[in-house]
Amino acid sequence: MDRETKKIISQFQNKIEELEKEQKINIFWRQYNTSESDKEKINILDRIYFLKPESQFVTIEKSNVYLSM
Repeated sequence: MDRETKKIISQFQNKIEELEKEQKINIFWRQYNTSESDKEKINILDRIYFLKPESQFVTIEKSNVYLSM
């Protein structure tokens, strides 16, 4: 019983951490969409990439910002 409880708690904590991470990413995307400076956009994209390095969309957006400079 104790082992099962620990397993459930661990899964729940992992889900909470994942949700917090997604929430941070969403906040960064909102900041990105409202920012006017290309340098600021790149900094925000770097923060998103740090949280979600597997995202190809971030890489594409960063390339687009560099092209617009």
